[in-house]
Amino acid sequence: MRDVTDNRTGELEVGEAKRGRGRPRKANAMSNAERQAAYRARRRAAVTVTKNLSAPRLIVDQVDAYDECRLEVEALRAELAEAHETIDELQQALTDELQQRRELIQGNQEAFAKLDKLRAELAAAKKGAAKSVTRNENRETQLYAEIKRSSKYYGQTAAGELFRVRILPALPGGEYVVQGGPGGQYRLKDVWLWAVEDEGKKVRLS
Repeated sequence: MRDVTDNRTGELEVGEAKRGRGRPRKANAMSNAERQAAYRARRRAAVTVTKNLSAPRLIVDQVDAYDECRLEVEALRAELAEAHETIDELQQALTDELQQRRELIQGNQEAFAKLDKLRAELAAAKKGAAKSVTRNENRETQLYAEIKRSSKYYGQTAAGELFRVRILPALPGGEYVVQGGPGGQYRLKDVWLWAVEDEGKKVRLS
């Protein structure tokens, strides 16, 4: 601005004022505070509208998610129940198998016990048979005769006296096959035949 009292300084020739950079300011331009207030108002309106419009959809989505979760839980429960049934069946099968194995083992033990008993009895029988054979081999049986009362030769020996004899093959027409004794030979109808062992045991043969 020119000072009216200044007579020394001359006036400069100034042309048209130079335009500043950027778009010219409007007459009704808002200040920063007004712009911030308008922004907050628009945001509140947008939030309110969004809530009112999206609330039903949000509820539907939540209900659908709940139904899906419920169905999934029911499916998992069914699978769990089936798994429990399978486990019970396997446990029962295992129990039956163990019972069969125990019965088989018990049966085998009883069979082995019987087999051992039979083996012991067989060994004892063999041992007894061996002793009997040895005893029979060591024992000698002698043939004796006793004159019958009905024989015409009765009286050649004392009553009941035995004497050693032997039997010869019968010749055609010959009856005197018993050799031995006081008379030397006798007929079978004249004597009783006795088998006498070394131990003194007597067994009448005829």
